[in-house]
Amino acid sequence: NPKPFHITPEEAEHWHLVQSLAGDMTDNIPGCTNIGVVRAERLLEENLALFPEEGVITRGKNKGTKTVKWVGRPAESPWDVIVSNYQKVGLGENEALQTARLTHLLKFGEYDALTGEVTLWQPPKTTA
Repeated sequence: NPKPFHITPEEAEHWHLVQSLAGDMTDNIPGCTNIGVVRAERLLEENLALFPEEGVITRGKNKGTKTVKWVGRPAESPWDVIVSNYQKVGLGENEALQTARLTHLLKFGEYDALTGEVTLWQPPKTTA
């Protein structure tokens, strides 16, 4: 028989953010393209949001071709890390939010059994 163990609220929040990036294969929830659990944990630990910077190739056979390089900068919140990685692969905040809501486990008070109403998960507000 499996033994019960305690997960702190901080551990639960961390795992939720990891799954918001990586998805959950067990529940068939896709995450951000090409990001698994290990990479998601590393990205969140590094706390870098990605920003596109346009450039031009200066030499070689592709000289003059425009390029986009994604540059990491310190993020204001883990949510910024998540959304920017979705944007890098051509998705957006809506897809990130959908995955985050699908992987969020309801906490006490987020479901009203009388009305069947669920309080949907919301990303943290930034002060920017």
